[in-house]
Amino acid sequence: MTRVGVTGCALIDYLYSGADFSSASFQSYQTRHPGDGGLRPGALVFASDLVVFAGAPLSEILRRVVGDRAADAANVGGPGIVAAIHAAQLGASHEIEVSFYGARGNDRDGSLPLERLAGVPLSLDSYHEFPGPTPSTIVLSDPTFANGAGERCFVNTIGAAAEYSPDEIVPDFYENDVVLFGGTALVPALHDRLDECVLQAREADAVTVVGTVYDFRNEQRAPDRQWPLLQRQDSYEALDLLVTDHEEALRISGENSAHAAVDRFLAWGVGAAVVTCGTDPIVAESSGRRFAKSDRFELPISERIRNEHESGLNPTNSAGRDTTGCGDNFVGGVLYAIARALSDEGLSRADFRTLLSHGVIAGGIASFHLGGTFMERAPGEKAALVHEYLADYLSQIQANE
Repeated sequence: MTRVGVTGCALIDYLYSGADFSSASFQSYQTRHPGDGGLRPGALVFASDLVVFAGAPLSEILRRVVGDRAADAANVGGPGIVAAIHAAQLGASHEIEVSFYGARGNDRDGSLPLERLAGVPLSLDSYHEFPGPTPSTIVLSDPTFANGAGERCFVNTIGAAAEYSPDEIVPDFYENDVVLFGGTALVPALHDRLDECVLQAREADAVTVVGTVYDFRNEQRAPDRQWPLLQRQDSYEALDLLVTDHEEALRISGENSAHAAVDRFLAWGVGAAVVTCGTDPIVAESSGRRFAKSDRFELPISERIRNEHESGLNPTNSAGRDTTGCGDNFVGGVLYAIARALSDEGLSRADFRTLLSHGVIAGGIASFHLGGTFMERAPGEKAALVHEYLADYLSQIQANE
């Protein structure tokens, strides 16, 4: 049995599809300068700051931007738990056990994640209730943005996640074979002490993974400075894999390109670094410390998934689709592949490109349904989808399973 522990961001995503970022109503609430609390495509803002920026209650802002309607869907989301869900769905038949450690609120929405995830093979024993509202994000999705590639805008309420710190992480978290710290910028007390968590995980010999999220809190504090992630050199040296999207990579590294950001992360001591770039190729490299050594490479998105989007096909039979959760599922795909490699040939012998290919396909499949969480109608449904698309993708990039 290979055990995976995930901590970090879990919330309820209230999804509004069909927003128009070019509309006058959206642009009236759009940011004027970094960190001012306004909306920006691809970025996150806190609800409390948006209300101050707009000088209007959140309900009025929503009404003007998306109309007088309810959310299209309310799904379990968040970079930590969505990655855990994907890894659990794929790992269930391979003796991979996944557990989530985090915070939910003591309001009426606090039970919603447990109800929605009742059929998912993910342990929620350490997903505890804390005082305050359940963390949530309003997701505004414009599928026509960026010449049809689509983009989202996020309005976040931290809620009970403000109560979750390293002191709340139960000790057995560090007994897992693989640990992910996912989207900790939305769990402030955990994020500010991430060094001690990563070091403790390394001391326990776990494979350590960090996946980032837009850090509006530090963007607002100092928009002209790099976002802090880890503070100590030995913390970076204890980090086996860093996965970040393009904008986050630039803001954390202080560089101006994905390649330069990867250079910076490796220079800081990270074992392997990955920068996702939307529909452009990801950029990655492994120094060979924990993963097999790999020179710098780029991986494109799946041509089959791109073609099916263009032709209107949808293998998930979802009533809607958006790009929410694609990056979170990317991390989940890589997390599953790491756990599978540990239980099979050994991590140091697994091809690094193939490990990341699982992420490419997981993220691509997420673009076919609303929200980041794919609710299976039967166990193994998502694994079958991944297996089919992964085979095509490995052929596309001329790699082996």
